[in-house]
Amino acid sequence: NIIEKNSVLIDEMRNENHNIRLFCVKNLKSISELLGVKRTEEELLPMMIEILMGKEDNQDILIEMGNMLFELSKGLVTMRGLEILAGNDDEAVRINATERLCDLISTFDENSVNLDIFPLMKRLIDNDMKSKISCCHLFPVVYPRLVNVILKNQLLQAFFEISKEDAPSVRRAVAYNIRKFTDQSLYTGSTEDANKVIKEILPLQVNMLKDSVDIVKAVAIDSSGILVKSLDQEDRIKLMKQLIEILEGERSWRVRHAGASTICCFCENFDQEFIEEHVMKIVISLLKDTEPEVKVAILSHIELIVKKLSFNFLESKILPIFNENIINDSNHHVRSIFLTKLFLIAKYLNINEYSLHFFPMVKKMVKEDSYEVKVSSMLHIEELSKYFTIEDPQSETFLTSVSEILTILSKDIKWRVRLNLAEKMKDFLKKLPTMIFIKQFWGIICSFYVDNAFQIREEALNCILEICNRDNSGVIFKDFLVEKVLPLISEHSGSSNYIFRICAIQTIEKLLANTDVLNGMFSITDKSEGLEKKLFTVLMKMGIDKIANVRFCLANSMKKAITVKRGKIEIGQFVIGQFITLFKEMKSD
Repeated sequence: NIIEKNSVLIDEMRNENHNIRLFCVKNLKSISELLGVKRTEEELLPMMIEILMGKEDNQDILIEMGNMLFELSKGLVTMRGLEILAGNDDEAVRINATERLCDLISTFDENSVNLDIFPLMKRLIDNDMKSKISCCHLFPVVYPRLVNVILKNQLLQAFFEISKEDAPSVRRAVAYNIRKFTDQSLYTGSTEDANKVIKEILPLQVNMLKDSVDIVKAVAIDSSGILVKSLDQEDRIKLMKQLIEILEGERSWRVRHAGASTICCFCENFDQEFIEEHVMKIVISLLKDTEPEVKVAILSHIELIVKKLSFNFLESKILPIFNENIINDSNHHVRSIFLTKLFLIAKYLNINEYSLHFFPMVKKMVKEDSYEVKVSSMLHIEELSKYFTIEDPQSETFLTSVSEILTILSKDIKWRVRLNLAEKMKDFLKKLPTMIFIKQFWGIICSFYVDNAFQIREEALNCILEICNRDNSGVIFKDFLVEKVLPLISEHSGSSNYIFRICAIQTIEKLLANTDVLNGMFSITDKSEGLEKKLFTVLMKMGIDKIANVRFCLANSMKKAITVKRGKIEIGQFVIGQFITLFKEMKSD
């Protein structure tokens, strides 16, 4: 029965319906297990290769065939099947086949590479353009597996030769694999191998940077960002100057975009003097670029450059561009990434420098800019809290200014802006002393507590609980609970909006359900009875609410309150009496 079933599967691999063929390919493993290793290699794999050489053109089936070939065998027959797929017209099929070939090669020793892989690579190079592209991805995997110097030189020579191909797609594949070639050698080969291949690759990299086709040049620039980490300082300077020379006057926005993305990473490897003298000219040019994508790319890493500059250079050369060009840019993506980076730049400047030159830009953009820019500004806004120190009076003044900006954002008409800010308030709480946070931001928390959006109210409540948990047995906690939280609960328990009344119930419930807060609350001996009575009095008053949702929420909260209090704190006669009264009223609800 099993044999018949598997025979049907094999026959159906030539079915006209591609779904049936795909199903059969996915079940080839069961056929292989039945046939055994020998018959799989002698019968099943040749049949699969025959199908590959036929008219099969479905992408899903060809990818699955490549995976199945690798899974069933690691021998030469599998390599032949993957070689066919590596020359397929479909790019996804070629990529998958190349990845499986790389996995297969990683299991070979030098002798096997010499006998089997070199001929395979030669066949791919001698084939059409698609096969050559696939072959380019094999070089960085094969090189580390070689020990013989002659074989290594032959491989490098073949890599250099294929870089001279007329087809731009092949040269692009070479430019892309330069980075992998170098990395693979560094981590797998010896130090001598790594130094040798870096020296050999550098002239090729320079040639790729000078390519006449934009896409090749752009990919080569991307590879330079990785290659530069492996070079000595002299070669780094040469490569950097070559990159600057290429970008100056470059007409292709793709090349400028690649340069903008890479040049900031280059700066990690150079000192302040070199950057200000050689690099900043092209950085300034990219900041003034006409294409928004280019400006976004350079701004995405601008903090890496700012931290390397002297403040005098920053003030005289860069700040005018920020003030005149960037904050007034017509593209909101440019303004959005810039505002995000304004907060990260704070890491590298003192409070006077930031307050005088950067903070005015923040205020202007937050007050006037679009919804998308405001949302993105929340990403690193908590970095501004770094400027606060208890000893410095100026820092509290600065924090007050920050609070004014956040207050503006907290009243924004777009709920996503308010939600993003509400989520960030806990980050400010973690970085500031509790009393300073309450002083500066309590008004914002209160506005979020009664926001129309449920998620924003939840964030406000969580922030209140976080404050309670931070110091639940000290004076700060007692004053905060009595002077801030209880009045807030009392006010909204009598609100005309039933949603706010439910919010008050849920606040009490979470306070009672939180063990740390509960213990802190009732450890205040001079006011424990008063606090207890105030909380439960608020709850009991809401038992006769006209809105059923409020009464239902109260019933659930009381159930949880009893569960928490039982075994934790001795239930007083006041609480028992209030419970009984409430249950009598609710019994006939």
